[in-house]
Amino acid sequence: MGDYVELLGDAPKTLTHKFKKFELPSLNEVIKEHILLEAKRLLVYTSLSAKEAAYVLGYEDPAYFNCLMSRKVGYAPNVFRKKYHEGKNVQLV
Repeated sequence: MGDYVELLGDAPKTLTHKFKKFELPSLNEVIKEHILLEAKRLLVYTSLSAKEAAYVLGYEDPAYFNCLMSRKVGYAPNVFRKKYHEGKNVQLV
């Protein structure tokens, strides 16, 4: 999260307060959603393995990435890719 906060040019606490003020999801949740969107893109449009995609996205532990994607998207990365390419109803956005 620190890299994103640094790019936005505000202190973490300031950003947290701004997100609360506008009744937005937490900054951490917004960042995770952005990362998951990028993960889906990598899995659909590249030949990177799930493990490689995890590393590209900054996860040192591919198992944590798999768990996060399973919990938030409903499918493990490899299952998501397979379902997408089979034309199953999976959401990219």
